[in-house]
Amino acid sequence: MLGESGENKVIAIYEKYHILTDFFKEIAGVSEVIAEKDACRMEHIISSETFEGIKRYMERNK
Repeated sequence: MLGESGENKVIAIYEKYHILTDFFKEIAGVSEVIAEKDACRMEHIISSETFEGIKRYMERNK
């Protein structure tokens, strides 16, 4: 079982994955398969600043 810290990390990764996947599909126009693969890779290396910028963009434009 995960502790609170572990659960918070899982939630953050899950959020990054879904926001990046949506961004790639909706904004970049890539297929769902590619969007999911790229989001899975990028969620581990994207900077907090860049991710927060993408997140704000997606929130404003939904």
